[in-house]
Amino acid sequence: KPDMKEILLSVFWSSIPVRKWPVTPDGPKMWQIISSDRHIDRIEHKGKKYLQEVTDRTMRLFELLIKHKPQKIIYANLGDYWNSDGEHKTTHGTPQHNLYSEKESFRIWLEHQRDMIAQFATELPVEAIFIGGNHDQNKMQCLWDALALYFSKSNNVIVDAEPYSRKYRQWGNTTIWYQHGDAIKLKQVPLTMMSETKLWKENFMYQGHIHQDRKDHLGNITVETVASPAWPNERERSNWWTLRD
Repeated sequence: KPDMKEILLSVFWSSIPVRKWPVTPDGPKMWQIISSDRHIDRIEHKGKKYLQEVTDRTMRLFELLIKHKPQKIIYANLGDYWNSDGEHKTTHGTPQHNLYSEKESFRIWLEHQRDMIAQFATELPVEAIFIGGNHDQNKMQCLWDALALYFSKSNNVIVDAEPYSRKYRQWGNTTIWYQHGDAIKLKQVPLTMMSETKLWKENFMYQGHIHQDRKDHLGNITVETVASPAWPNERERSNWWTLRD
């Protein structure tokens, strides 16, 4: 009988996008791991056998990081990591069907995120960025507060514990925007970005929320929406919001 914790771990690791950041030819390199909409504790993941998948994916990821030796890694968790925010309901109160109790699921995935970031940090500096989604806004804030405290004395890990729905970074002559994706519509992106940060020749925004993999070009801003690897519920399946069969 497969271990449920191992099964759910695979949901996080499957299909995690790993992207190398564009820099000038002589500039430093940075790698990003973008994670969004894992919905790790939803009932649809019951009995799914992903253990081999998570093992293979983890090994490939570490081999990639070690081989390229970038200056740093940004790990961005863009929300809806959990399926619910409390009492098996989303942040806004929509009922959800989960595998675990709220307390148990939080403990399991706090340990998972802690151990994963610590593993990354054995090879190179890590900046961890967390943003709450519409399913888990409050729980995500508890997660990043706990991780910020845990890594507070680490010289190789920075955890962004600021409670903002949009977070920006600059790498070379490029601006990066991270968000969950439920608050700002695509047509609002250019004006919002111009009013809140500096725009360069190349600018990127990463988000999730709609569970689909897509890329949109808005002038000199590239918006990359990250697909969800989670097994879909009935509503998502009927709308084709899934990578799964």
